[in-house]
Amino acid sequence: MPDFSMAGKWCGYYILGQGYSDALFGKKVKFELELHDIGNEEFEGRCTDFYDKPAPQAMVKGYIENDFINFIKEYDGPFTSSVENPTTTWTPPINYTGYYDAAQETFFGEWEHMGDTHETPLGTYTEGCAGIWNMKKVAS
Repeated sequence: MPDFSMAGKWCGYYILGQGYSDALFGKKVKFELELHDIGNEEFEGRCTDFYDKPAPQAMVKGYIENDFINFIKEYDGPFTSSVENPTTTWTPPINYTGYYDAAQETFFGEWEHMGDTHETPLGTYTEGCAGIWNMKKVAS
């Protein structure tokens, strides 16, 4: 990928996958990012998710390397979700990885966040959720 600036407005969506109930599995959630470059192919900015009112706000920080992208999204604090059952929750950092599709001028990939680790008679497991995502730059 040639020199590329992440600075600007990006619009996209993520799809809820592994770890979600049948009622939420496959739900598409729109988001917007306002990013700026911070040097060394790194970027940071703000994210707004549009699945609830008020829309949750988050900080984003990441990097690109060739056509690979990685960023972490951290919500500003606990928020009340009314998607399925109204609850106030704290979401751990969410890791996004993916690649740039030059033909479509989009980034696409997978996201995941890990929750608490539990010991059970059958072994150790970690709660978590995952899905896929896609975004396109709409303004510089």
